[in-house]
Amino acid sequence: MRTWKKLLVAGAAAAAIAVPAVAVAAPAAGDAASPRTAGAVASDRAAILRTRIQLALERRKLRFDRAGNTLQRHITRLGVLAGKVGAKGGDVTSVKDLLSQAQAKFDSAKATEQQAVQQFNAVPDATDKRAAFQSAKSTAAQAVAQLREARSLTQQAARELRGVVDGLRSGSGSAAQ
Repeated sequence: MRTWKKLLVAGAAAAAIAVPAVAVAAPAAGDAASPRTAGAVASDRAAILRTRIQLALERRKLRFDRAGNTLQRHITRLGVLAGKVGAKGGDVTSVKDLLSQAQAKFDSAKATEQQAVQQFNAVPDATDKRAAFQSAKSTAAQAVAQLREARSLTQQAARELRGVVDGLRSGSGSAAQ
């Protein structure tokens, strides 16, 4: 029995000495000898940011393209209807002018949206990410505002065309305003 106790005490002593040595020999998580250096962490963060930006841009593109396609269809349809009303003797110059303004605003919105996409893509590489992101958000907001203005002009053109059509139906031949 004495040998059993001696072996147990000797094993416990050896374990007590070996465990701290192993703990001292292992590098700390934030140690310079760690394989994850500051550059690697920054690179990982930039990659994560790029992925998040790409996902957000994909969702934004879907919404912007959907609204843009709808607006383009309305502008085209109103242009065709204005041509038919004009052929029947209606004065559609104001309608066509509003439609051309709406098309110009829509084209401007698409160009501004492309600028915003480029600015968002440049955010991970910027030295001041916060300022770059705010600038990109501002440009994106301008694109949305221009799209809304184009939609408003298209709605105004539709109202004008409705007035011209009502005027033709009543027999006057021009818009009742």
